[in-house]
Amino acid sequence: MNSKILDLYKCVNCDSQLKDNIEKEVLECTNCSSEYPIINKVPAFCYNALNNNITAKAFSEQWTHYKNGEYEEDEVFGLKASDYLEHFCYAFNIKNIHDFEGTILEVGVGSGHLINVLAQNAPKATIIGMDISDNIFKLSNIMSKYPNVFLIQGDLLNPPIKKFSIKYIYSSGVIHHTKSVYGSIKSLWGLLKDNNGQLYFWIYPSYQYCAYDRLRNMLGKPYLFKERTRYILSKILAPFLWVYFFITKKYSYKISLESLKTVSFRIFDNISPEFQHRVSKEEIKEYCEKLNITNYTIKNDLGVLCIKDKDE
Repeated sequence: MNSKILDLYKCVNCDSQLKDNIEKEVLECTNCSSEYPIINKVPAFCYNALNNNITAKAFSEQWTHYKNGEYEEDEVFGLKASDYLEHFCYAFNIKNIHDFEGTILEVGVGSGHLINVLAQNAPKATIIGMDISDNIFKLSNIMSKYPNVFLIQGDLLNPPIKKFSIKYIYSSGVIHHTKSVYGSIKSLWGLLKDNNGQLYFWIYPSYQYCAYDRLRNMLGKPYLFKERTRYILSKILAPFLWVYFFITKKYSYKISLESLKTVSFRIFDNISPEFQHRVSKEEIKEYCEKLNITNYTIKNDLGVLCIKDKDE
């Protein structure tokens, strides 16, 4: 394993340095007895979550369906890879991505569309992709050709990354699926380097109407349904929701009508995770004040760029 990257990782149980045991194919803690298996070249820091964490299992199922072509094809949530790159540049006010340098941590890699296009367009950057689902192991087959990309399986509420070590953190559509929005922001904020470390996250706004959220609430606790049931529901309900969007023009975050496949994919995405928070701009302000984040900008609905000043 790359020694510079290994130096960024830590034991999630005691925060100590790790060492690479090549023979056993694990990362070992130099202090306690913890070992983390390396699966398909990807260190797994919360492998048990794949069996006992509802959200981890849900997203593993979701990306398996996606990879099997059962929802969208070249797009993810109606967006192409180039759209994700454009949004990344917008988030950090980047004018020339090809000259972009520094260490980037993408939290919630998902389909891998962004990290793939970042690797191609930002060769000077060091890119770490973290996800809690098992799709991160499958992405390794695609991303291994890029020398500047490193993947890890981990939990953002207990990240295997040392504090004050990352220059840029990007997390879009992820932290509202964790147990605590505030706890997630606090966790990621602590990973940033002092003096201009930057965190961008996008989260569901509570002040906008969302038909998907209404549907989720009508179903009670759909994340407890069997995976096959949620999949069938996403297919059966999609035509009705698509017609509703077509008639009312209430597109739920979007300004135009999306495809039936995208609507179906969004339904599965909304009813599967255990947690689905929505927050207001006032709550974002409250969280930032609690964490002493003084330099933050709200960008559209509801993206937030937080910049770490030298004395924070």
